Amino acid sequence: MVVLLTGGCKNGNSNTAQDIACSLRARLGGGLYYVATMESTGKEDDERIRKHVENREGLGFETIEMARDIKRLSTEKDKFLKPGTNTFLVDSLTALLAGEMFRTDENGEFVQDFGAAARICEDIRVLCEEKDFNLIFVSDGIYSDAALYDESTDAYREGLALIEREVAKTSDEVIEMC
Repeated sequence: MVVLLTGGCKNGNSNTAQDIACSLRARLGGGLYYVATMESTGKEDDERIRKHVENREGLGFETIEMARDIKRLSTEKDKFLKPGTNTFLVDSLTALLAGEMFRTDENGEFVQDFGAAARICEDIRVLCEEKDFNLIFVSDGIYSDAALYDESTDAYREGLALIEREVAKTSDEVIEMC
């Protein structure tokens, strides 16, 4: 099963995704994995990460940190698998795109990678074609306001919309949180 949860920032998407993941695991067995895509850039991110860790406490999730190159989940998942149908909660597409699109290279130089969204779409396509595990994607619908932004912010917003459309095409269920 593939599920996409989208909606406004900080509106309960992650908690709802956790509920769905726990329900799938209760029904199908297997492992329960939280794929953390956010890299902290400061105190606010640290606090958000702390709250997410606290919310998962006692639910049985194993955390996999994967801020970039999400297709590695396809090749590395075998390290984690347990008997039954395993469930991977990817939180979030928003942070994944930010990590891929705005990063520092090996020389410490800031890089804006405008091809990141297309690459993530291809990686997700590969993941979703595998039917031996469940995938739950969390995303923040940040592209629906009417404000004017600079080129890189517009590219980011358009990239996230592209990724959500790609995930929605292969999803069994799409949920918009309001």
